[in-house]
Formats: sequence, C-alpha cells, structure tokens
Amino acid sequence: RDDNDFYIIFNAEAESAVDGSAESFIEKGIYYGTRGDHPRAVESFKKATELEPQMLAAHINLGNAYMYLGDIDAAMSAFQSALRIDPGVASASAYLNLAALYNNNKKDFVAAAQHMEKFLELAPEAPQAPALRQQLEYIKAMAQAQKEGTLGK
Repeated sequence: RDDNDFYIIFNAEAESAVDGSAESFIEKGIYYGTRGDHPRAVESFKKATELEPQMLAAHINLGNAYMYLGDIDAAMSAFQSALRIDPGVASASAYLNLAALYNNNKKDFVAAAQHMEKFLELAPEAPQAPALRQQLEYIKAMAQAQKEGTLGK
C-alpha cells in the first residue's frame, strides 16, 4: 500500500465512525483536524463528549478544535470541562491552553498566571517548562499591575 491507499482507507473509516463509539469519533475528529476541517472536527469531538461525557480526551480535543476556529469562549469551556473531569496531571495541557487563552485573548493575567502555575506544578519536567517559567514571571508582573490598576499607565 502507498500513502494514498492509507488515505482512502482512513478516510472511509473516518466518514463512517466505524463502530459509533466515542473513541471512533475522536479518531474521526483528529482526522478532520489534521486535514484542516475544524468545523467537522468539532462535530466529531462534540459527538464523542455526548457519548462519553467523562472522556477527558474528547473535551481536550474539542477545545483544541475550537481554538483553531477562533472560538475562544467555546475552547475555554471545553478545557474547563476537562478540568472538572480530572484536575490532575492528565489535564495538564488544558491548564496550559487556558493560560494561553487568558493571557493572549482575554488579557486576564491573574487567571493566566494561575493556570500556567498549575501546568508547571503538574508537568515540571515538560520540555517547554523552562521557557514557561520565564514567561510566567512576565505574566505575574502583568497580573500585579492589573490588580493594582496600573496596567498600561
């Protein structure tokens, strides 16, 4: 088989969500996401969350797909759902994504710092941890200025 055969087989499987399980809808969503079809990825991940409301991967992937669509509030909601399911190490990426959304989109530096600190607590050895620790210092300074009402003055 060549790459095109794999594409045809995988595409057929993604289209049918083979067994109707939450896992198959996650696979389908990943397939669509890697093809840049984020609206269809969202549909697939939403279906997975409906079938298995406690499936962490479905919520995290749904948040990622919403981020690619630029739907920040929906992405944040999906990541927060993941944290309600499992606030531990399995949700580390949700903390990091929320930190980025609070920092870059919502300009809520207090929340950004809290979420980034939690990520670093859960994943202190992550490859990006040293750079994030440096970034956290800046975000904390912004958060302090935000609390004091001196941000931008």
